[in-house]
Amino acid sequence: MINFLKKYLKEIILIGSICLVSLILLLIFKGKSEDFSATIYVKTDEGTKILEVIDLSKVTNSYEKEIVINGKTVKLEIKHNAIRVIDAPCKHKDCINQGWTSNKNKPIICLDLGYTIVISRADDADVVV
Repeated sequence: MINFLKKYLKEIILIGSICLVSLILLLIFKGKSEDFSATIYVKTDEGTKILEVIDLSKVTNSYEKEIVINGKTVKLEIKHNAIRVIDAPCKHKDCINQGWTSNKNKPIICLDLGYTIVISRADDADVVV
């Protein structure tokens, strides 16, 4: 047994060090999560306007919300740091089929009704639509 430890001491120290560093990094980053908000932009005759901003980081229980866009009612489902469209009176239903988004690089877009839902971090400055 002692010969085994002497023979593989460097490897044992290396593996132990990697496990220790991994554990420390896991503990440091475990509690960190980004806070997101969802901004709903609507295309109008005057240009693109912000209809509503929803702070997704403060949502504790998921809920449904209806918004009126250009006279049509769109139903959203909102949960912590994520949002999706669950019902809309548009022709192709692409906005519904896009599903949940919690990624600022994956907006929900509905060309029929002319709206976009963009996710952004709470500390992000301006988002260009």
